[in-house]
Amino acid sequence: MAEIVDNSLEELDLVNVDVGEYRVTNDKTLTVDGLGTCMGIAAYDPKTRESYLLHASTWENEDLERQIEEFVDEISEIGRPYEVLAAGTMDSKYNPLTDEEFAEEARSIAENILEEREVPFETAWNNEPVYNRLTVSPEYGILYDRPEEFITDIETE
Repeated sequence: MAEIVDNSLEELDLVNVDVGEYRVTNDKTLTVDGLGTCMGIAAYDPKTRESYLLHASTWENEDLERQIEEFVDEISEIGRPYEVLAAGTMDSKYNPLTDEEFAEEARSIAENILEEREVPFETAWNNEPVYNRLTVSPEYGILYDRPEEFITDIETE
């Protein structure tokens, strides 16, 4: 699957969303490569083909709640139906036995805000020590996978 997504994305105009940012577009593909301990929230409107992507740090981020609320305000203006996915993983240097609380708390904040604002959403929280990619494409919608380059890097370390 990752190879198919990699090949498909090579042909698209990609915009990488940096930590602490969110982007909205209807003509480019938004992506967060190497999503480790950060969380991504993606939204896609199939009628307008608009793509929305938030990339937020979960580690000692005092602005997390405000960042998510601003993002949810933005996507709440979309008429339904639309898709929303909240996702995140653990990076390979993360120790879930000692540092688990910050990720759980951040995930709860995101889920609570989405529920309070009555935004229909799905989650894809991954507790494995891997890097994932979260992408929103005007053509394909929301894609969440593990890029080949990160599979190779992690398996050879």
